[in-house]
Amino acid sequence: MDAPDARAPYSILIDGHWTFHNLSEYPKLIDQVYLALYALSDRSSDHIMSSFGGIEKISDGGGYGTVNFYSYLRRNSPGEATLKVKSIKYNSPGWIEIIADAPTIAKVAASVSSVAASIGVCHQVYMRIRKGVFEIRKRQREDRKELFDLRREEIKFLKEGAKQLDSIMKIGGLEKAEASTKDPEATVQIYLGLYRRVEQLVDYKKSGKAELP
Repeated sequence: MDAPDARAPYSILIDGHWTFHNLSEYPKLIDQVYLALYALSDRSSDHIMSSFGGIEKISDGGGYGTVNFYSYLRRNSPGEATLKVKSIKYNSPGWIEIIADAPTIAKVAASVSSVAASIGVCHQVYMRIRKGVFEIRKRQREDRKELFDLRREEIKFLKEGAKQLDSIMKIGGLEKAEASTKDPEATVQIYLGLYRRVEQLVDYKKSGKAELP
């Protein structure tokens, strides 16, 4: 079962220079990262982790797609893991006040701060892993191998890549992810997708448009 309800108000600080696109993009990014980190925490249940079956093998052998992953997460998450809006003040300074699971939203803030503190190094790590995954897919297509037919060194690379991404984002959920996907490429794809979203949140932070205190 899930952990006891630990919901509390939390204010995201914003400035008054948002575009209409920002208004739709930022809440979606926060919601997706929040749901994933809740699922990867020790607060979630096996039912939520079944969402990790939402990362799907692409039929042409080209890898994995995460199109449905976040939809599965939202569908399987309990009420206490759902973000709710309490108030909004659009100004400089302003805020978006939400009701959130306190440990999880704190982890989201820590993840964004961690990546922001060394964005250059973190992005290089991400690009290296992303390129390595692409090369594995290319080899599989050329050898006409099934997606799950990974060489020993490829499995090692994928596992180490997921470990590095978990570390730079301060997530601490690798064992849970690996146990749920049971596949190293699926695991690293989840972490690559999470990193992309966190990096977008870093852009909001660095531009001064939004801050997770």
